[in-house]
Amino acid sequence: MRRKILAVTIALSLVLTLSSCTKKLKDCIGNINYSSPAICMCYEEVPGEYDEAGGAVKGIVYREVTDLDGIMKQKELPVLMYFYTTANTNAAGITAGVEDLAERLNGRVVVVAVDASANRPLNTELNVTAVPEFVLMRDGAKVSAFDSGSKVNWTVADVSAWLGSNGI
Repeated sequence: MRRKILAVTIALSLVLTLSSCTKKLKDCIGNINYSSPAICMCYEEVPGEYDEAGGAVKGIVYREVTDLDGIMKQKELPVLMYFYTTANTNAAGITAGVEDLAERLNGRVVVVAVDASANRPLNTELNVTAVPEFVLMRDGAKVSAFDSGSKVNWTVADVSAWLGSNGI
């Protein structure tokens, strides 16, 4: 009887341990996709792009986020969530600045662009009330929000300073 109890206890412990593991970043990111409602701005070799010497060129590549919840809960790096909508006429300029941030902060933070109009439950969960907006996550928890809606004028440099004040 004690062996059965011990075996069941070990089995349950193993199941609980495995189910509580979070995914790795690479398990949450898929193929190159420039139209997905959630993308990861990855600094990597750009397919088909070469410099004059024939070397691969690095830059920002958009990869589909296949598990948004998993990427937010992973423990490898903090996640900068950039909420935008295509209806915002300033989005292109802001997105270019966010790409620069993703390149500069490569290896220190994961930058995920989220179409707020396609992810309304997440907007509610993270209290995103204006776009563009930035939310910093660590281990699945919201650490801070940039709160762009309360600012009259701001730049990506302001976002960078905010990230610095949050240890990034």
